[in-house]
Amino acid sequence: AAEDFQRLGDLNSAQYMYESYPEIYPNKTGSFVPFGLRLLEAELPHRLGNTQQSLDNLFTLRHFCHTQREAAATSSSGSTAMEDDYTAYMAAQSPDAT
Repeated sequence: AAEDFQRLGDLNSAQYMYESYPEIYPNKTGSFVPFGLRLLEAELPHRLGNTQQSLDNLFTLRHFCHTQREAAATSSSGSTAMEDDYTAYMAAQSPDAT
C-alpha cells in the first residue's frame, strides 16, 4: 500500500483537481480525491510503525478539511466535493448506518 501511495504522489497536486480538466468537468472546482483515500494515506504510516508521521499527516488532513470548509462557507455554491465526500464517509461510519 505504501508503494501505491508513492506512485500516486501528492494528492494535492494539480493532476487531482477538477480545474485541470475543464473540458471534462466544466464549472467544477476542488479535488476529486475521496476523503477516504486521504484518511488512508494519513493512517498508513502508523500501521507501518511510524506513528509520528501518521500524527503529522492527520494534522495536515485536519488543516486541509478546515480550509475546504472555510472555502465552502464563503463560496456561493455551498459545499465542495471534499465536503460531500467527508459527509458521506462520516455517515457510513455512523453506528446507525446499517
